[in-house]
Amino acid sequence: MATGYNILLAGALIAVVCATATAMTKRQGDAWTYYRFDGRGFSAGPPTDGGPFVALRDGVAPVLLTQAAKIEATALPPGKGAVAGICFMQHAGGKLAGGAGFTPSPDTPIRITGNGGSTLISSSADGYFVALLDAGEYEIMAGPARTHVRVEKGKTTLTALRTGKRMVD
Repeated sequence: MATGYNILLAGALIAVVCATATAMTKRQGDAWTYYRFDGRGFSAGPPTDGGPFVALRDGVAPVLLTQAAKIEATALPPGKGAVAGICFMQHAGGKLAGGAGFTPSPDTPIRITGNGGSTLISSSADGYFVALLDAGEYEIMAGPARTHVRVEKGKTTLTALRTGKRMVD
């Protein structure tokens, strides 16, 4: 009886050691991380309402999604990083208090300046944008909104540009 118990215990120990070794060999950077915009900033995880979100992974260009799906990774070019974000109009007060608190600003012209150059892009129909940039400091402007970001090689920086605010009684 004790021999059978010892064999069972040894088998369980071997299974745990093998599972731990396998987990340790997997690279942590292979998993996608999802971020949704909640009206104030980016939060981890896809939205529960089926809205758009951003999928990030180190060394890979960010991907804008509207539903969880198989993502096709595109490596960032050497020396490049990325900035991904959203242009939005904030809602505040009155009847709008129970809503999401923002409306995306679609097709918004966005100017990105830094590293001795300037780039003009546009937000998507969902208000999101992505730009692949050299590592460095940048100013991002959309209408009256502006923010400063630092782009690191092989990484994605998230930012939000509030293009307006709607007050309701």
